[in-house]
Amino acid sequence: MSNSQAALKIEIPADEAVYYEATAAKQCEQIAKFDSMAQLLALNQSDTASLVAKLALTEDRGTFPYPHDLWMCATYDCLAERDVLEYLAPLRGKRVLQVGGQGHHAVQFMIGGASEA
Repeated sequence: MSNSQAALKIEIPADEAVYYEATAAKQCEQIAKFDSMAQLLALNQSDTASLVAKLALTEDRGTFPYPHDLWMCATYDCLAERDVLEYLAPLRGKRVLQVGGQGHHAVQFMIGGASEA
């Protein structure tokens, strides 16, 4: 197996895995009961949660990542975020992986056209 085909193996310490599994399960249980974006935003008021809500509520989303003000949320590092989003575009048909966080960017990329996240 070549280096490019080698499987990536990441071991998460057991105590961290238990914590994150419990946290994710609790949030999934809460979200499953929601019937509006307002409820999601009440649970999580982060910039990325707000971005996902804004995207979900916008009918004309343009073409990822334009217009930038619709697809970007990093006010402190917006130029770097713009560069990354433009590098990833177009998303149509691509598989994306978000490592860490709560999955907001994975959802953002699915809205932007990714086939899997």
